[in-house]
Amino acid sequence: MRGDNVTPPAQYLPMIDGFLIMGGAPGGHLDEQCAMAGLDAVREQLK
Repeated sequence: MRGDNVTPPAQYLPMIDGFLIMGGAPGGHLDEQCAMAGLDAVREQLK
C-alpha cells in the first residue's frame, strides 16, 4: 500500500490481521470477484 495518498489512520490498516484491502477493480460490480481472486491467489499462505 502506497503512503503518498493515504490518510494517517488508513496507513495502519495493512497491519490488522485478517483485514483485506482491495481496490482498482474497473467497476464496483467487480469488487467482490476481484477480492475472491486475490484470496484464492494467497489461500495456501493463509493456512
